[in-house]
Amino acid sequence: MRNFFTSLLIAFCLLPISGYGSALTWFSRANCGVPFPFTPTTGLFFDESIAWTGIDGPSWTLWTFSHHNLNGYALQDQSNWLDYHYNDSGAETTWRSYAGHTKSSSVPGYYVHGEHYLYDPWYGWYFMGFTLATSCNITEW
Repeated sequence: MRNFFTSLLIAFCLLPISGYGSALTWFSRANCGVPFPFTPTTGLFFDESIAWTGIDGPSWTLWTFSHHNLNGYALQDQSNWLDYHYNDSGAETTWRSYAGHTKSSSVPGYYVHGEHYLYDPWYGWYFMGFTLATSCNITEW
């Protein structure tokens, strides 16, 4: 019963409040690109998962994982893994937890699956949620 109330308290504290820059949110982006004139020579492309509170937000102890698989969601049995790889941020106290990578050329068709965790000193690691992206989701930033 104690764990239930602890989870409920943490969930209540994490409720995003619309319109405030300090709400803790998380998202993933896939197959994003910044074209040539803004980056050197060929452009910059990336797949990533992020948890953040906004630039002016408070710091949290966060851990973000970003799984990338070409042409589909990475099945646990590995039956469809095509160029599967992942990145993780490691545990860090920050306003922005980033896991991802950049690449010098566009390879369309990646699925990005994020896992987002928050550390609470009384509860331990709390799973905030999964995110899935097949597009840039640029409005999430």
